[in-house]
Amino acid sequence: MAINDDYLSCKSYEGHEADPKNDGFALFQDKGKYYFTYQGNAGAVLLRSEGYADAASRSKGITSVKKNLGSADKLAVVEEGGKFYIILKAANSKEVGRSCDFKTKAAAEKGLARFTAGAEKPAVKVVKAEKPVKKAPAAEKAADAAPKAEKPAKKKETAAKEKAEKPAPREKKKAAEPAILKGLQNFLEVHEYLDRPRIWDSYGITGYVKFQAQDGKHYFGVYNPDATLYLRSEGFATEEERDSVFDLMDSIILLEENYKIENLKGRYYAVLFEEEDIVAISPDFSSFIEAFVTTPGGRPREVQGTMF
Repeated sequence: MAINDDYLSCKSYEGHEADPKNDGFALFQDKGKYYFTYQGNAGAVLLRSEGYADAASRSKGITSVKKNLGSADKLAVVEEGGKFYIILKAANSKEVGRSCDFKTKAAAEKGLARFTAGAEKPAVKVVKAEKPVKKAPAAEKAADAAPKAEKPAKKKETAAKEKAEKPAPREKKKAAEPAILKGLQNFLEVHEYLDRPRIWDSYGITGYVKFQAQDGKHYFGVYNPDATLYLRSEGFATEEERDSVFDLMDSIILLEENYKIENLKGRYYAVLFEEEDIVAISPDFSSFIEAFVTTPGGRPREVQGTMF
């Protein structure tokens, strides 16, 4: 197994140009070695490569990732130095990629299911259509005459079929996604999340804060690079509850499919969610687009790597 020292820090893999030849990958060089990062469709670093001696060896590494990423038995969660990583192994059991670190095993396992989101799909098998059997001239004439004679009956049959296939109004309503943000009673005012001591990790200072408010509940917040508030959590009765949701937030914060924009009393909020549960919400905005451009789906790709 490779050790974590064989990899650069996660920050070193962010913000590189996408490889036009390999969907979901980005390439770069550092101190004479060749690296790649696998981002899938998420736009965030999902897997990091070790340093390769040349570009050809790196290309083989990319091929191995693409070949093995869709196999669940090639992915695993490992612990090193009190932190957890998702690793990908090739058929020869050699490690060919590793995620950034997770603070808990639960958060790493939660992220494990997302690693095949951008994997290559198998080619769709094309079935060649059979050529229609050519009818005899007499049969063709009879076939041409038959539709004319049956036209009224066919018209009624088509109308009945269309009526039967028309979806019921209830099905249309069922397709609409219900709002999950019902109110703000469990959240503090925006200013109460600001000017808090930030969390430090092995890479330096982060844009995250954790604190206990005057109401005795435990909260977390996420700052933008300019120290304004990006996301805020609701209050939790215990630190353990807060930290569990914090770890979930940390694993999905750059996944655009985990955001939705919701309107509450004429104000718009970016909501980070998992299934039907709210993980964190943004400050309020006056329009849908103002809220949307703060999310990973609304930010330019080059900006996403510098968030938080």
